[in-house]
Parts: sequence; structure tokens; C-alpha cells
Amino acid sequence: MPLMESAERTSAFRRFAIPPAASVAGVSVTPIDPADLDDREGYDPKFLGTEFTIPLPKLNAVQKQDAARLTGTQKIELKYEHFSVIQSRTRRMCYFSACNLDGNTSKKVPRSNMWRFDGRIYTDYQILEECYGNADEDMFSRGHMTRREDPVHGAIARARVAEKDTFTVTNAVPQMQGHNSPVWLGLEDYMLKNSRKDRQQVSVFTGPVFKKNDPVLLGVKIPITFWKIVAFIHDDTGRLAAAAYRDSQAEFVPSADVAFVFGKYKEMQVTVRAIEKMTGLKFGPLASADVLASADANFALHVERPQDVILR
Repeated sequence: MPLMESAERTSAFRRFAIPPAASVAGVSVTPIDPADLDDREGYDPKFLGTEFTIPLPKLNAVQKQDAARLTGTQKIELKYEHFSVIQSRTRRMCYFSACNLDGNTSKKVPRSNMWRFDGRIYTDYQILEECYGNADEDMFSRGHMTRREDPVHGAIARARVAEKDTFTVTNAVPQMQGHNSPVWLGLEDYMLKNSRKDRQQVSVFTGPVFKKNDPVLLGVKIPITFWKIVAFIHDDTGRLAAAAYRDSQAEFVPSADVAFVFGKYKEMQVTVRAIEKMTGLKFGPLASADVLASADANFALHVERPQDVILR
């Protein structure tokens, strides 16, 4: 797929419409130089403590074949500052984004607002502009998988790097603006406040559910369902715990058939096993650490606010 398809793309920068809560962002068609990402350590599996090692989600055989390799290598983990992504070649979006969040050293930094390709993988495996644009024209916003604020912690210089890294398009999935519900946006914050006070740390895994019958809009196969798993140290037991959550943007996607095919289930706490079944991924120790581990795999709890999430 050509990087530039019209005279309109000959400019290095373009504007696009994003949620009103943020200032207008831009895009750069010049990929990030791989050398500029050499110092990124990515997601830390021992972030919650060596006794609570949580590896990256494990891909199944088909997903492993489909995962984008860093050019000239067999590596598939795209490491950023405090988070990592594994990208699907065929869907041109991430299978998941995995982030370490440290509330003790969290920083507030200016919004960088510049979306860019990751130069470590082919641009043909990434979506920069095709389906993104003005919401009034039923185009999509670039939905962060790892939230902009989550990896922004530690030394201020590195916090700025982390914030900028979240605007790499490998960390974005097409979302209608209405999908960003208060529950979805507030879940990590709520989990963080309910983790051990002496740690104030959580690890967050977020991604789309890829289905064969996802609708094709604006030339892109659009995921309808999203999921999130938050891992933390339980206040009462001192043990690893996890809570899983799914959401749907079916009612916001401009396709007459979507609601019929997918239903309008929204904002549901589910089991980690249910997320494994939906995605094909395996989450290692998080399945047994799930606060709903004893529940039926089909259990789903409607959540209207973060406080409704079951944590014990």
C-alpha cells in the first residue's frame, strides 16, 4: 500500500479531528527512526515484584505467524517507554498494548499530539490516516490502547518520552468518539487507588477483539469489541489479583448491521478466561489471579461506574 496516495499527502504534516477534550493533533508521515527507540525497555513483567512475574500475553500459533517482525529480525515485541505492543500484520493494529503504571511517580506533561509510524516495522503494517478524520463525517478517532497518561511516570525526561511514545500508531485502534465511556477511561485510575498503598502500581493490558466478520469501513476492518485486564496487588491478601473488562462500540459504528450482528453489550466485567476465549491470547498467571476465577466463564457483570467493578 503506497504511503502517499494523493497530492494531499505530499505534506509531511496533516491535521485531523479528535475528541474535544484534547487540543487538535497532527500526523507525521515520516516514521520514527529505529535508532531513536533503541533505549526503550518496554513492559516490565516483574513490575509488581519478582514474586508476581506477569509475562506478556501469549499469542496462539496463527497470531505468532501474523505478528509484525521488527525489520531484519524475528522479534515481535515493540518496546516503548514503560509499555510494549505486539502488532498484527493483517489487521494493521495491535493484538494488545501492555503497560506498567506507577502512581507514586506519575507525572503530568504537555500533550505531544503528533501521531507517527514506528520505523522498526513496515508502514504497510500500520494505519496512520485511512479511516481517521472528522467525527461529523463518521470517521474514526485514534483510540489509545495504552492511555496517554499511564506510562508517564519516573524521571521527568523519561515521562515525556513515554507520553510521546503513546502517540505511535501501533498503540492506536479506530474508535468512534462515543466509545470512550467514563468507565473505560476511569478503570485504571480506580484500580490504582484500590491497589496496595505502599506500592501504588498496576499493570494494564488493553486491546481489540479481532473477528472475521468485523465490518469494513473506510477501507479498514473495524474492531467492535475491546478488552482490558488490570493486574494489581490485593490490599487484603497481598497476593496478585486481576480484573477483566470488555466494552463494545457497536452502537456508535455507522453500520446498520453492526447492532444486529454484535449486540449492544457494553461496559461488562468478565472473567480473564472469557477474554482468552475471545482473543486467542493467554494471560498466564492472571487467569488464576482473576477476582472472578471461581465464576462461570460466561459470567458478565454490567458496570455503570468504576466503583461497580468487583475487586475481591
